[in-house]
Amino acid sequence: MPEPVAKAAQQVLALRVPLDGARLDGTMIKTAVQRSGVFQEALLASGQGAQAAGDTKTALLGLRQTLGNWLGQQAPVAQVAAVAPPMRGVQLRARAGDGGTPNLPDDLMEAGKVLLERTEAALSRMRLHQNASLPDTNSVRQDSQWSLDLPVVIAGQQHLLQMQIHRDDTADNQAPEDRGWQIRFAINLAGAGEIGAQIAMKSKSTGVMLWADQPETAAALAAGIEELKGELASIGLVPGAVVVRTGPPVAPQKQPAGYAGQHLDARR
Repeated sequence: MPEPVAKAAQQVLALRVPLDGARLDGTMIKTAVQRSGVFQEALLASGQGAQAAGDTKTALLGLRQTLGNWLGQQAPVAQVAAVAPPMRGVQLRARAGDGGTPNLPDDLMEAGKVLLERTEAALSRMRLHQNASLPDTNSVRQDSQWSLDLPVVIAGQQHLLQMQIHRDDTADNQAPEDRGWQIRFAINLAGAGEIGAQIAMKSKSTGVMLWADQPETAAALAAGIEELKGELASIGLVPGAVVVRTGPPVAPQKQPAGYAGQHLDARR
């Protein structure tokens, strides 16, 4: 492929989070979340253009531009199967193959069109994440929440880690520092199946609920509960309930079709 396209693609790939060998810590996760792309416009508006220039949305926009310059007015290829769109309040589910590396045709131009289609799909999904991260206009309190994807590499394979971060509403007479946080994520791994977690933290007390759709994977997770409690304690947290279940949590009741936040102008 042309050098500008290859360079732009490498900039996107460089934002993946490697989980092989390296010990994952809070700093790595924080950096990955900040670079996820959902904060791009907020960073630009606050004068942090240099930080925005290194995030995923900027990299995807650059890749789309270089692919467009190379391909010109090419007929688009068929739409790829899309990951379920992110929506506010919808239970995270990760399908097999989500975020995997596409199989590219041998013909360079056809391969370029597949990459362009994937890039457009990724940008559309990014906009949906940004929309799902907006404050709930139907709520009296404007709570903080973010919806995002983190591309990760496990055992040399690329996967999509879907994540939601939510800060609890402030109760009457409650200090801001006493508000709790909730984190959910889901991923689908070859051999292990779909795995997810719900983590609740208030002050230093931390509760964890892990789930897996395959009984063998759930049993393996359950065997590591005491080790997980020890890891939480080693970083200064107080382990609360740590449980493992087979099967995903019950999905919340769906909102009506016209519920605010489920429609997005893809042109923006």
